Amino acid sequence: MNDEFDYRDMYNVPTNKFAVASLACGAIAIITFASLYLSVILGSLAIIFAFLSRNGTRRLAQYSRIGIICGSIAVVGVFATVIYWYTHLPELLQNPTYREIVQRIMNNALGGDVDLEKFFGITDTSNYMFRLFF
Repeated sequence: MNDEFDYRDMYNVPTNKFAVASLACGAIAIITFASLYLSVILGSLAIIFAFLSRNGTRRLAQYSRIGIICGSIAVVGVFATVIYWYTHLPELLQNPTYREIVQRIMNNALGGDVDLEKFFGITDTSNYMFRLFF
């Protein structure tokens, strides 16, 4: 009688590669939240990979669920951040302290004297939101 037992079979859990990819993309999307484009791309990929991980079944793996949650948080968070900054930018540029900080950052980044209204396309703050979306 063979008394040997292969313990490796106990820990050999089948993993779904799309579920793991979904989790990885969702986690990296949240970590790279400040990089707007990368976060949206990775968050979208996390959601896509999660649905691809089903393999014809109706249930999602746990990694896929977490990937969908992380990807959704990243995508919605980026869009909310962009909308917030575009709606509040004209009002924030009226504050002299904030305006000086933004002016200094833009001058250092682009080299030279940058006209903030011209750079951001703000000519009339009352009409700013209408021009932004139409």
